[in-house]
Amino acid sequence: MGSTEGQNASVMLAAANWRVRNNASLPSKPCRATANLAGKAFSASGQAASALHVMAILQVYQAKLLKSLDEDGPDPEVFKEL
Repeated sequence: MGSTEGQNASVMLAAANWRVRNNASLPSKPCRATANLAGKAFSASGQAASALHVMAILQVYQAKLLKSLDEDGPDPEVFKEL
């Protein structure tokens, strides 16, 4: 194991031991604030991805309805769907 890997492993092990000994997940208020902001950022990106997925599904559905209108002519039910 290289020196950098060994240092990283020892830091991670020390952090894990600190957590177990002190029964806390983060050592300081700035760390907790940063973790909270990171959690909110991940949550927001997940919501944005979900919204984009729904938009893509609705666009495909709309394209199918428009194709149906083009092939079959005007239909009041299809217009209601759009």
